[in-house]
Amino acid sequence: MASDRKFVAPAGTPAAFEPFLRAAVTSPDGFLNLAVGNQALAAIRDPAKLSKILGWTPATTPAWASDPAGAHGFLESLLPRGDVLADALVAEVGPAAHTRVLVPKLAHDTGVVPTGDDANPTAAPAISNKKAEAAQPLSPEFLADRLDLKQPPAWVDQAQILRGQQLYWKHVAMVFLVLLHASLAGSFGTPRIDAVLSYTGYLTSLSKRTAKRILETTDWVLNTLIPGELTKVGGAGFTHVVKVRLMHAGVRARISKSLEADPASYSDRTKAVKDHEASNPGVAHINQADMLSTILSFQTVVLVGLLKMGVKLTWQEMVDYTA
Repeated sequence: MASDRKFVAPAGTPAAFEPFLRAAVTSPDGFLNLAVGNQALAAIRDPAKLSKILGWTPATTPAWASDPAGAHGFLESLLPRGDVLADALVAEVGPAAHTRVLVPKLAHDTGVVPTGDDANPTAAPAISNKKAEAAQPLSPEFLADRLDLKQPPAWVDQAQILRGQQLYWKHVAMVFLVLLHASLAGSFGTPRIDAVLSYTGYLTSLSKRTAKRILETTDWVLNTLIPGELTKVGGAGFTHVVKVRLMHAGVRARISKSLEADPASYSDRTKAVKDHEASNPGVAHINQADMLSTILSFQTVVLVGLLKMGVKLTWQEMVDYTA
């Protein structure tokens, strides 16, 4: 049952998108269902789910609903894919490669420099033994070369990215409300993602580790949205994105190694991952479809959440934020 709340589409919204936004914003369950596991992405694989999710039936059948070579086929092709370049680098460097990524200390950052895995080695200690040498920081230039990040793709519009970042900072408090209560919690409700989270111990108990992980995610968000730092090799946004890519690759490597052991020695968390893997043959852990779903949780869910809270946006602002 749809809400009788008045809905005014953002200025400039194409007619084809207005019904979707109206349903997502005004339906009592539409936004919640959209956020939990970002089921709109799953709906592309099963179009019949779309009307159930948002309480809305498109006036015309979307092109992807009957085009197996289109979005449906594209998403299917992402399920077996991890991150080829990051996986190769982790195979060479080791599953803890992400701990060797230099996180720059910005001029305005006056916080306490952390230690251990989260250290900010602006002045790396002298290498005096093999163990220390193995932990030598990976330079931004090395990472850019190995991960093919020397130059942004030709389609990247730096001015548009800047406008999107400015929109984020303009509404930062409300954005974080949506990220915490919808995007973060919703994504962690996805069974495939939840299996990996359980394996890693991420958010499985109320502990200092849980708080640390949530703060790390917050740190990633903040740094990727600092103007000029995302596409600059060695920039704060650049290094945080690379760090997360290598962390995901490390998790895939650890899961694969644990599954190679004698099943009789499996821990409960390894058994859970194995069971989930058996029910999803050919689907990689933290695959590119999972990444796309997560990106949409930081994009579609945030924008719809802002609209639900009464923030007035234009369609161009939404497009800029998406970039």
